[in-house]
Amino acid sequence: MYNKEKLIEAIRNYPENNLTKNIIIPLLETLGYNKVEFFGGTSEEGKDIVFWEQDLMGDIFLNVAQVKHFKFTNSSNSSSSFQTVANQLSVCFNKRVPHSDGFTHKPAKVWLITTHEIDSKTLLTFYDDSPTIQQDKIRIIDGAKLADLITKKTPELIKDILGLDFEIKAKLTPKFSNDVLLRALGKDKVKDIKMIYTDVDFSIGKKTTELFFNASFEPKTKIITLDFQEWEKFQRICFEIKNDFSLSFLEQDLHIIKEKYLKKERDYNENLTELQLLQEQINYLNNENNSITESINQELAKINDIKKNSKPTISIEEELDIDNLDSIVKYYKSKISLNQNSIQTQSRKQKLLKVKNDNFKVRIKIIGKNLCEQILDKRKYIESGIELINKKYSHKELKDFISKSENIINKCSKFFEFQNRDFKEALGIKSNYIYGENLDKIRFRLPINEIFDTGLNISVLGEAGAGKSTSLEIFAHKKKESEKKIFFLSLGYVIKDFKVNFSKDKVEGPEYIEKLIIFYLKKIEILINLNELKKYLSDKKTIIIFDGLDEAIKLQPNLPDFIKSFSEIYSKIQIIVSSRYYGEYINKIPFFSVTLLPFTDSQRIEFIKKWFTDGDISIQKKVLNHLIQNEEMDKIIRNPLLTTTLCVLAENGLSLPTTEIRLYEERLKLFSGYYDNVKHISTRISSLPSLLENIAQKIAFHLHSCNAREMDLENITKNILKTLKYKYTKIEIEKGIEELISPCEILVPMTGNKNYGFGHLRFQEHLVAKEIASNRKIDYLQYIKTEWWYGPILLYLHISNDFEFFIKTLGDKGLINSPIINFIFNSINDPIEFLTSDLIEKYKLIATGGIKNDDHYNIEDLRF
Repeated sequence: MYNKEKLIEAIRNYPENNLTKNIIIPLLETLGYNKVEFFGGTSEEGKDIVFWEQDLMGDIFLNVAQVKHFKFTNSSNSSSSFQTVANQLSVCFNKRVPHSDGFTHKPAKVWLITTHEIDSKTLLTFYDDSPTIQQDKIRIIDGAKLADLITKKTPELIKDILGLDFEIKAKLTPKFSNDVLLRALGKDKVKDIKMIYTDVDFSIGKKTTELFFNASFEPKTKIITLDFQEWEKFQRICFEIKNDFSLSFLEQDLHIIKEKYLKKERDYNENLTELQLLQEQINYLNNENNSITESINQELAKINDIKKNSKPTISIEEELDIDNLDSIVKYYKSKISLNQNSIQTQSRKQKLLKVKNDNFKVRIKIIGKNLCEQILDKRKYIESGIELINKKYSHKELKDFISKSENIINKCSKFFEFQNRDFKEALGIKSNYIYGENLDKIRFRLPINEIFDTGLNISVLGEAGAGKSTSLEIFAHKKKESEKKIFFLSLGYVIKDFKVNFSKDKVEGPEYIEKLIIFYLKKIEILINLNELKKYLSDKKTIIIFDGLDEAIKLQPNLPDFIKSFSEIYSKIQIIVSSRYYGEYINKIPFFSVTLLPFTDSQRIEFIKKWFTDGDISIQKKVLNHLIQNEEMDKIIRNPLLTTTLCVLAENGLSLPTTEIRLYEERLKLFSGYYDNVKHISTRISSLPSLLENIAQKIAFHLHSCNAREMDLENITKNILKTLKYKYTKIEIEKGIEELISPCEILVPMTGNKNYGFGHLRFQEHLVAKEIASNRKIDYLQYIKTEWWYGPILLYLHISNDFEFFIKTLGDKGLINSPIINFIFNSINDPIEFLTSDLIEKYKLIATGGIKNDDHYNIEDLRF
């Protein structure tokens, strides 16, 4: 967390009296000396500190010390010469000091404590020039020795010496341990991550970038038709890419096209202005009618009151009052009628203007071949560059290449994201590829730390269990001894307790992140004010790591925008964000994105061998052979989490699963005591496995519904007692929760704050999926628009084998273009993917009017 040289330097810069009082005196007390007193001042007589020791016989001995905060010179005439100090030490021996025992004592030892080093030549001169001083009565502590003593005896004082930097390094560096995960996997012995960590490869860009690297083209020359919004967007795209792309794919110059449609644009914008004015008039009339209606009701109420309170017959005066009120009501009604006629007139005008604007069309001839050739050239540049980087690179070359590649991908993505159907046909984009295949051309085969070391803002993306957090922790620890100042924040952990009243506090993006950091620092007992934080945020040596954006996005949907604006204000620092790769929010953060790739065969073998380094080699061979013999598991077990889970199951002597779902099921059975019961093994678990599983599912679903990964035991217990009160007794539930924690270790301590969770989010998602599958009351379709629920829904579909029904339901509801569809499709393998591909294609055609919806169809008829 610090090096010795920095500590010595900090000691030298520490104010002298403060050093004596705040550092040296507490150190001497820790070393066992009594009545350690500061003796400095005008009457110190060469003594800065007085302290006492008692021998085994109970006798008292006086020690005195001089503290010098300067470097000694060899000049005998200087006040800072070592000889001058030696003379002062000699005087110390002759001055008595009273003790509470009633006697005065001469020093038994005199100490010289200096914050600088004293070389051997200087020491030799001292003893030669002062032959009357016995060496055994002088104790010299120089800067190096003082630093060693502080480190060993009073390490808690180091933060006072080194200041806030030390405290931040000490407390903000993440715990370099996978103990939470391994407890969730039933491991008693924590493994050192450094011993099993295996670098994974990574690719450039987000999941959507795969289209850039995998799409094939059948371009054509085509006249495309754009509405006004599409035309505006198309112009922006052309303007943004013109420095990197030739606009030769346009048959006419863009300025000529723009001039041609200039009058139509003016008319369109004038119509928009008029539409806005008409809407304002309609809103005004509607508001006026609402007010008039209230007035009518008031007048009618007055009439009713008169009739209700009148005598058997209504008096003439009362009749006159009623007639007057009736006249007012009639006037109000006529006013409403006039306003309503005006609203209808304005609405008709609006309709005509909307029709005019809807008829606004721009027609442009696109030469698809000219654009596709440029995209392919850009792709080739990146692929060739990655090949060269994988062989040899300097840090500057890597940074320059990444920056240029990011620019290329961002520009090309604009074409792929442009949703005009004619434009897509002009390019002839074909995107029939499978995620995880054909990665070799874009696979970086170098440690991901090399990317982090470029100093660029980075988004680290990957599937569940890909190693995102571990990679960031490894990076943070490698920088621990450097000059870098790393702020490591687990967003899911921080955001859940962080509350801001936006309307009251008027907090904007950068301020939100500032407050979030200060809140987290306070939570881990680092007190820092805004001005102190801003010094760090203005220092290019600062790195801020936001781990787990996907775990915090539901609690604060604006977080990507806040991080973006924060990065723009504090452009000197480096920011690294990690997240799962699904969710539109990822595209809001304009950082260079890397996606962690699945293990290669050799990486997975390396991981498994490291895991079993001190274990049974036969179990290692069993795991490796299982992957060779089971094609589906060979495809699935491609990340650190799943590989770890498989290794733990093998260590416990269980038959190894053949699907991801079975992998999680076997883990759950193992920890809930199912196999102990089957094998009639003595167990410490008294609850039935079915009860434990049921409680675990309910807890997981409750946590996920609260957008949380952890919760305090009191609230967990309270919720489960309420949820399962008709199925189990209070004693059974409380015992079950207790045993889920120990000995099962399915529910594990999460962040040292007495909260419990399931270790890894994927384990929680599996239990949520099981709860959805077993509880018919849960309508999981209500969650399809929330990325937080994508994982559990995918696992549920695997458990229920309900992919066809799911796609059909979303298609019938007109939701076939929902982001979850792409997530599901890109996350599944043969043969399901072909079925879902056909269904998706069918419903997309329905959505665009290509075919009519027909509930009665044959799946074979959908093979277009």
